[in-house]
Amino acid sequence: MNTPSRILGVAVAASLGLALSGCALADTLQNETASSYGTKGELDEQWGKAAPWLPADSADIDVRESTRSEHAVLRASTDAALDPASCTLTERESLWTYSVDWAPRTLPDEVWACGDWAVVETDGGYFGWTPNSAGEAAATVG
Repeated sequence: MNTPSRILGVAVAASLGLALSGCALADTLQNETASSYGTKGELDEQWGKAAPWLPADSADIDVRESTRSEHAVLRASTDAALDPASCTLTERESLWTYSVDWAPRTLPDEVWACGDWAVVETDGGYFGWTPNSAGEAAATVG
């Protein structure tokens, strides 16, 4: 028999479960996902995409990406420079597609074109997005 207290208990449990899974539910509804990795090695092993431009010592990596396309943004901490054999400084033609609180606050005039990634320097590392524009991708060396 469904007593009012039992119905209330089920409703509270369901609400709590929904609240705890709110981020996952929001990600699913928005076709987005967020992930974090401690090192570039973890990113390379566990992430389903690639950011070959990231310096080997990159750490504290955050990713926001689409579950339906190649769109992604990434930030990483590092003191290393980008590899000039893989990335070329060029005029920015593209923009990132996700609003994340760790994105740059100003639009850069130039970006590093690193294959299909556009990358800008940040305090303590880099912020990148993919896909970049065809012009940016064409500017990439290597």
